[in-house]
Amino acid sequence: MKNKIQTVALILLGFAQLSHAQTVTLKGGLNMYDMLFKAPNETYSDHSKLYPGFQAGVSVDIPIKGKFSFEPSALFSQKGFAYANKSDMFGSTVDVTMNMYLNYIDIPLLAKVKFDVAKVKVFTSLGPYLGIGLNGTLKHKATFTYMGSTEVDEGSEKVKWGSDANNDMLKRIDFGLMAGAGVQIKSFQIGLNYGYGLANISSSSDMKIRNRVLSLTVGYSFGQQ
Repeated sequence: MKNKIQTVALILLGFAQLSHAQTVTLKGGLNMYDMLFKAPNETYSDHSKLYPGFQAGVSVDIPIKGKFSFEPSALFSQKGFAYANKSDMFGSTVDVTMNMYLNYIDIPLLAKVKFDVAKVKVFTSLGPYLGIGLNGTLKHKATFTYMGSTEVDEGSEKVKWGSDANNDMLKRIDFGLMAGAGVQIKSFQIGLNYGYGLANISSSSDMKIRNRVLSLTVGYSFGQQ
């Protein structure tokens, strides 16, 4: 935990140094997250759904030339997975749910283009992001029903980060691409972003797990506009 706190502190310090004479935006909003979750014999994400979380952080808009700028950010972002499947076999019913809740620090490094449209600024952005897993929880529940009798098996466990397939669940480092668009009206900003994970964060070589997050954020900007 101490190393994670130090990492976040260094990131925030770097943004503070970048912020002089730039536009700094505090932002927060809604995440709708999902995962590609694929085992050798089943793709669990075929039965998954978008699940809500939240995102909050700070970004710095650094002008390059004309309409172009560079926007690094440091964001606390909730990600994960929600799975539900019900099946009937030999007169019995099996209802399975699984929820994975993950907390990340994401660092998008985006190229940004801004256009003046009437009295507002419209922008688009594209670039890579780096994600650092902080903590997480996996909850599962299976309900078995047969001839009027019901049995329930449920539990939860903390996510173990690492690359050891025998002891760990997920790799801590994530990376991918992020694309977005939005509008800025004076100091207020509304943006829509999609983060597509390229890293297989599964600790097991037999599984593929990739993050996917759709974010709607609002922000308030300080400094140059």
